[in-house]
Amino acid sequence: AFVDCKSFLTFMLNIQRESMELSTETIRVLIVDDHPMVIAGIKTFLAEYPHVQVVGEAVNGKEAIERTKALQPDIILMDISMPVMDGLEAIDHIMERFPLPILVITDIKDAKIAFQALSRGALELISKGEVQPEKAEHLIRKIKVLANIKVFRRIRTQTSAELGIKDSRAPERRETLRNKNK
Repeated sequence: AFVDCKSFLTFMLNIQRESMELSTETIRVLIVDDHPMVIAGIKTFLAEYPHVQVVGEAVNGKEAIERTKALQPDIILMDISMPVMDGLEAIDHIMERFPLPILVITDIKDAKIAFQALSRGALELISKGEVQPEKAEHLIRKIKVLANIKVFRRIRTQTSAELGIKDSRAPERRETLRNKNK
């Protein structure tokens, strides 16, 4: 057990340091973004690092699922806002079928969307603004650390309505909750 926040943070930093030192195997990366310039930029940064290999690209969530199955990357760098299938839905499918680390790289600054991505299984979220040549080392460190995290299958939970369970709360309590959520 951790006595305080400082000891917990020290513990986590030691794990991060160890995972970076032990990581000499090639990290296989799948990039998912609907903007070709973003993909090209990320590929350019990653090409400088011999232990990081881009194994594939996808321009939407549907392609991300297909490429994840076919290419079996170690980590996915994924945007949220994409055509056909967005990143949030793709995260759901990937975490249910092929759980692996996902780093969301997006322009969306909405905290609710960020929370949704993390609650669905993404490990971290960064802004596309952080993907700059002068910050490439920072991105590489994140990829190395996240790629070494063991991710478990996410099982989608169903709501009581989806399961056909009737809400047993008193009608006035349901109405209060309904009004509170508006």
